[in-house]
Amino acid sequence: MTLPLEEDSRPPYLQAAEVLRTAIRLGEYAPGSLLPSARVLQARFGVASSTVQNALRVLKREGLVYSVVGRGSYVCGVRPAPPSAGPAGRLGAATEVVAAEHDPRPPYVRTADLLREAIRSGDLAPGDRLPSARELQERFEIANSTAQNAVRVLKREGLVYAVQGKGVFVRRAVRKEHANGTKKSAEFPDGPRDTTPADCGPSDEAVVAELAAAAEEDWYCRQVIPRLVAVEVLVETGTVLAFRPPLPGFGTDHIIVVPKQHVRSLLELEPPLAGDLLSVVQQVAGTAVEQHGGCQVLTSLGDEQHNRHLHFHIAVGEGVARFVQR
Repeated sequence: MTLPLEEDSRPPYLQAAEVLRTAIRLGEYAPGSLLPSARVLQARFGVASSTVQNALRVLKREGLVYSVVGRGSYVCGVRPAPPSAGPAGRLGAATEVVAAEHDPRPPYVRTADLLREAIRSGDLAPGDRLPSARELQERFEIANSTAQNAVRVLKREGLVYAVQGKGVFVRRAVRKEHANGTKKSAEFPDGPRDTTPADCGPSDEAVVAELAAAAEEDWYCRQVIPRLVAVEVLVETGTVLAFRPPLPGFGTDHIIVVPKQHVRSLLELEPPLAGDLLSVVQQVAGTAVEQHGGCQVLTSLGDEQHNRHLHFHIAVGEGVARFVQR
């Protein structure tokens, strides 16, 4: 199938996402199975690599697929428990159909998948209180921190909100994506009992802002900065982090420097953070020059920027593009 389709006015990446979404829901790609590589999908759809990557990002945000660095994208798979009395009981026997050896994602991500599926299937209805972190810990045999991180994921996605002293509740209004790629807010009846309107979380406008902010977040915001993924930290200040990623992107030595608050790109960087960031880049680059004789410092903008969080690559050695003949 070659995209874009003449009868479909949506951008090609949304069309590609729809084709993959339909294939997943029809069972062509079973839970836990590996999707075709980006190169295969690029040839199949007749689109650019960036179009395929954007389509996969859509499916990741929807919780349909996840990526494993160096291995590819996999179909998520969870099985909600049979309904039982009370919102807490409905999750009591929930189990994963994808065993840990087939699903190498962190436990908090798998736990978030189970809770997300329970919300989408209606086992946890709008206004229901989620089980506490301790209850989730006992039910899923996970650490307390794992349960808390799973709930944070759902908060960022706008599926749940916290009421101080009362717990975490499923939102009365969630954002749904329609087939034409547009999004709209859908109201649900009655929220948590014994709460005032102010307790019922942000307004729909605030939810929209939350989700827009969540869409701007990325691996650095969600994984690296809160230390949910293991990285080798080289320099850390109150505002900047420099680290070696788990797998080098290019070069024999690859270091990434990022601001610890979300800044979309270099075009949006402002003082005093600009000075803090440049100081760490200079420090790390200076060390690289001393140790290796030279390095490259790179950041991307616009369509060349795949991760929407400002970051500087500092790379040396084989695999780095050469601009100076040696």
